Amino acid sequence: MPLQLKKIWPFTTKTANGFLSKFSKPSVTESPSVKLYQNIHELPLHRFIECITTGEYYALIIDGKATDEQLQTAWHKLADQYAAAIGDSEYIIYLNCFKDYASWAVELQNIEFLITALRQAFYQPLLDELNKIMHTSIQLDGLEKEHYHKQLDVLYKRSRGLKIKLDLKKMQYDALNKKFQGDGKKPTRDYFESMLITLSDHAGFQLTTNMSVYEYCERLKRFIRHIEQMNKKKWQK
Repeated sequence: MPLQLKKIWPFTTKTANGFLSKFSKPSVTESPSVKLYQNIHELPLHRFIECITTGEYYALIIDGKATDEQLQTAWHKLADQYAAAIGDSEYIIYLNCFKDYASWAVELQNIEFLITALRQAFYQPLLDELNKIMHTSIQLDGLEKEHYHKQLDVLYKRSRGLKIKLDLKKMQYDALNKKFQGDGKKPTRDYFESMLITLSDHAGFQLTTNMSVYEYCERLKRFIRHIEQMNKKKWQK
């Protein structure tokens, strides 16, 4: 059955019953001096993740005490800013992750099939296809039996690198899939960790949840532009 991809709205205003936030839960007594995060340029990503994954909004408090109404008002404002800033970037990354996973899975299956077939008997078109997929130039014609199978073993061992990549991509895809196929479920911490790993790989250094929500959104959009440019160059070849 083909995968059904469906976008969902990632926010919820429902408070998680019985959840104890890692941020200290303040009194709900209203204070005129309460200070809350009001924009995503200042809101640290780790506080945003705390709110969106738990439904508790105490992480929005900078100073003072706040009522539930004040917290929810602040959250709705921040959620709207996030939605405007992120656009479809998350969903595009999800689709790209699925495309990579599906493509690599078929590639690995073909490699294993070709190696198995060549172990039974040498056939040049099969070797040509295997070399093409694996970007190798191994020659098998005329080799004595033991050396022939050793060369196939070399190709099989190389294919394990793709298997590791596929396993890692499957983990990333599963984390993203929980959000986009979750029938209204909230994003999980695994989802954001997966996104940060992807962005860190692209940036070339480790990104943390200490960045602002705005920076996170901007990095996602720049990553999407990079993907689009790479795809455009690929089709122009």
